[in-house]
Amino acid sequence: MNVSIYVNSDEGSDLMPNDIKRLESLYTLTLKNKKCIPDDVRVVEISLVFVNEIKMTQINAKYRDTSEVTDVLSFPMWESKTGDFNPPSNWDVLPLGDIVVCTEVVKQNAINQKKEFINELVLVICHGLLHLIGLDHDTIERKQAMWKEQDQIVSEYFKF
Repeated sequence: MNVSIYVNSDEGSDLMPNDIKRLESLYTLTLKNKKCIPDDVRVVEISLVFVNEIKMTQINAKYRDTSEVTDVLSFPMWESKTGDFNPPSNWDVLPLGDIVVCTEVVKQNAINQKKEFINELVLVICHGLLHLIGLDHDTIERKQAMWKEQDQIVSEYFKF
């Protein structure tokens, strides 16, 4: 199984093609390790969209009923009503969903946390991936598990 990331950006992402390839390799490894994708899936597709603050605020208002900007939103395709990740089997190519990133917010978060922009960008993209496969931070326990998982993925990214 391999991961293909499709990037759409009106704003620019500062991600180079090599960065996308590294993310695809890391996501492939992550999904294989989590054993959450059916065995017959050959390719997993993820849409990665970069937007400005105005667009992110509009998306957040439309889908989360809160009219404020945020750094990342995920739109999983295979989330059950209970929030579980429930992908179909017998698919050769499995689209997971969309990750929408507001680069302006990510840049500001990086400045506020005294981090490099690329570190914060990789973090929010990894956060988005975990939402696509059913992880959430709606309880303290689930938040701790998700944060641990995303920190491990980010750490692995910078080892590649």
